Amino acid sequence: HNSEVEVIKVLNQQGPPRYIVLIRGIAELAGGPNSLVDAIRGSKFGSSAHSVGVLSAMRAAKIPRGAEVMLVGHSQGGITARNLAADKNVHSLDDKTGYVRITHVITAGSPTAGKHIPTGTRVLALENDGDVIPDLDGEDARSGRGQYVHRFGNLGTLDLSGAHELSSSYIPEARRKQFTDDPGVRRFVSSAGSYLDYASQPPERFLLKRGVEQAP
Repeated sequence: HNSEVEVIKVLNQQGPPRYIVLIRGIAELAGGPNSLVDAIRGSKFGSSAHSVGVLSAMRAAKIPRGAEVMLVGHSQGGITARNLAADKNVHSLDDKTGYVRITHVITAGSPTAGKHIPTGTRVLALENDGDVIPDLDGEDARSGRGQYVHRFGNLGTLDLSGAHELSSSYIPEARRKQFTDDPGVRRFVSSAGSYLDYASQPPERFLLKRGVEQAP
């Protein structure tokens, strides 16, 4: 699928619109902002061409300064989401700095242990124990300090492809009773009601190549 970033405008009746930004994972080994090489760069240094591209897509979608935003990322997309939330030039802690207020982040299959979680941001991390990608940073993500980690799967049944895929792993898990009944998940979902409980407009899709262009 070529659309790597989707921006959803949520029409909140109790205040200004909020925005959900969906960030896809790795599309190729090297040569672009959605590549394995760029993912490694982002994981190590906290900034990458992917981060710049996602931020450009947010601006192209006309997300206004100071708006509240939820970032949702799979694989490399989760790394980028966490990097943007930790970037003081992006995440606004007051009315004078940054671009938007990143209040919520959801990651799936992303190596984000040790990433800084700014004050006022809630993080939900989904990790399949059969997925090796979340362990590439050499650390275990832990719940606490604004983050909740929902683990599932089985270490004894490693699946290098299926366990990492959204369609065969993370989306099915998000529909299971063990996920929706998880107290930590329930607390996160409750806090995200301003994004999840209201009608939204159709997503705007953007392609990240050497520039940003709106997808058809």
